[in-house]
Amino acid sequence: MARQQRFLESFETKISKSSNSKRKPHRRSSTPSTPPVMNVDILQYEFLFRTEDDPYFSGKITFSYSEEREARFFLVKDDEIAMKIWEESSNLRHDAILKLWFVSYCDKFEGWILCYEKFDHLLTEWLKLDDIETKIRDNDLLNTEFSPSICTLIEGINYLNERNLFHGGLDQSCNFVVINKEVKIINIGKHSTRMAEIDPEQDQAAQLLQLTNLRLIDLMGIKSLLSYILNSATLDAWIERDTFLDFFELARTLSYRMFISMVLRHPYLKTSAEARVKTSFDILRIRDRNKTKKGIFYSALRKTQFDMYYPWDDGMSDRLIEVYNYNRQGWRSNYKGYSSKCLLIFIRNVYWHPKTSMEAYDSDIRTRYPDFLNRAYEAACRIFAVQVTLLIDLNIEQQYVQNQNVVPRRDRGRGRGRGRGRGRVGGR
Repeated sequence: MARQQRFLESFETKISKSSNSKRKPHRRSSTPSTPPVMNVDILQYEFLFRTEDDPYFSGKITFSYSEEREARFFLVKDDEIAMKIWEESSNLRHDAILKLWFVSYCDKFEGWILCYEKFDHLLTEWLKLDDIETKIRDNDLLNTEFSPSICTLIEGINYLNERNLFHGGLDQSCNFVVINKEVKIINIGKHSTRMAEIDPEQDQAAQLLQLTNLRLIDLMGIKSLLSYILNSATLDAWIERDTFLDFFELARTLSYRMFISMVLRHPYLKTSAEARVKTSFDILRIRDRNKTKKGIFYSALRKTQFDMYYPWDDGMSDRLIEVYNYNRQGWRSNYKGYSSKCLLIFIRNVYWHPKTSMEAYDSDIRTRYPDFLNRAYEAACRIFAVQVTLLIDLNIEQQYVQNQNVVPRRDRGRGRGRGRGRGRVGGR
């Protein structure tokens, strides 16, 4: 094994008047005088390395006010990729995105050093930790470690998309790191496409289709990542996991914003027992607000995927039997053992039932009726989520495309700065 070496570089000889500018430094002709590109004043950086092939280097940075912080460093040989990562990542601020401190050409390594805030592990390293592998095998990773990260990642993708940026590489584990048990995104810009790159000479329907495809690439990338993580230590049947991953296919039929809203409310991602059981109440409330679609929803609940729960009023725990026999306002008269609608009403009544803690009831429901709420939720989303016609939805998306001020191709290259002249979308 190669001996670990220490590398230190001071920016004092490299900083010039443009050191805090976001202008691109010179490329292959870089010399020690090439200024780093940064948003803050950093005097120097250092890290330990064995070979250039290390996936990343651990070290620290020193700010102009003498504060030191641990950091992580990546070596990127490709000029265009290094600068694109900087341009797309440097101003992003979201809990799902790892902060990028600076990019600087390094003569010793003949490449660009990208400095990120400190993280604990690459995602692939984290998944190989003994305790994480055990939790995945026991189907416990979601409850103890990962559920908040899934929501944050989806919100992060939405954050990028709202800024007309699409990552494009979210199906690759190398684009994720873990810090304090939270998964964060890196390499924004390495694979990305911007809204301005959509061909403005296409008609609006074609632009909308291209926009939809870019969004789908990111959403399906997250689905692939979750499948990789949640399947990494076990290939055993886990119906709640599989139903949740299948839910992502709704992104192909629902509007983008509707799908983001629905997936973030999915019962699979809820860490609170009370919030999970409350899903039954939420579904029935949506049903009551959409009376014209009640019959369609009830038909969906009669599909064969719900047959496994019948008769649902057999084999219940003592706690659930207590709720079943609680005949407040004629509750019990609504129960039929071969009706998923009645099972949904029963679980709603569990939520309403006087009790001290929901944890035990939630455990009993998930044991006796595994995946039921996830399936009922998906059925409700398919039927009730799209409350506008496809035509109205199309007009909304077309207006979104128009509002991005995509520059016509004939105007590209004119003007100055980041606006119209460079074909950017609304600047930064």
